[in-house]
Amino acid sequence: MTQRQNRAVRWNRNRTIRVRVRAGRPISSPHTWCVVGLVWLLVGAGTVGGCTKAGASDARRGGMDANVPVRVATAGQEDVPVQLHAIARVEAYQTVTVRPQVAGQLVSMHFSEGQDVSAGDLLYSIDPRPYQAALDQAQANLAKDTALANDAAIEAEWAADMVKQNAAAKREYERARAAAESLRATVQADVAEVDQARLNLEYCTIRSPLDGRTAAGSPMWAM
Repeated sequence: MTQRQNRAVRWNRNRTIRVRVRAGRPISSPHTWCVVGLVWLLVGAGTVGGCTKAGASDARRGGMDANVPVRVATAGQEDVPVQLHAIARVEAYQTVTVRPQVAGQLVSMHFSEGQDVSAGDLLYSIDPRPYQAALDQAQANLAKDTALANDAAIEAEWAADMVKQNAAAKREYERARAAAESLRATVQADVAEVDQARLNLEYCTIRSPLDGRTAAGSPMWAM
């Protein structure tokens, strides 16, 4: 510096600190820079302190004036759904695959994919006409053989009476009794065929075996 200069810094409460720098001395001396730094440090501390005190008083005053709303509700007990939001693959803990018990043409489907069904609900219908015809034939055979068996039983009783009266040979009675027993066995077989034909006809209607939800694209039920 070529001339004498005075540098003043205004501080808290209008106090003034003067830093005098003499002409001819370099400003870069360590002593001079220490004094200047100390002055700026004191000025910054006073400013921050004033702002902090003012901010604290404003916050305290605002907290006393603010009103906090309070809501009151009646406590109760109820079932609430449990919802989980995630990216994952969900699998049922139990699945059932339903397969037809008889062969035939599928004529109707009584549900939509993903529908909730209950046990016993009708799901598929297979063409029942061939199995209905088989049932009718089995019932006709049962009726015919039942009539023959009854007639054979009467013949066996008549032959037994003739043998007692010595009017017929014992051999004829044995033949009549064998024919009656054979027809009685045929009737029992016809009854079994009728039951099987009726069961096959029932298999033409496929029902849900349990409560659950139908899977998409396959005859599978999940629960």
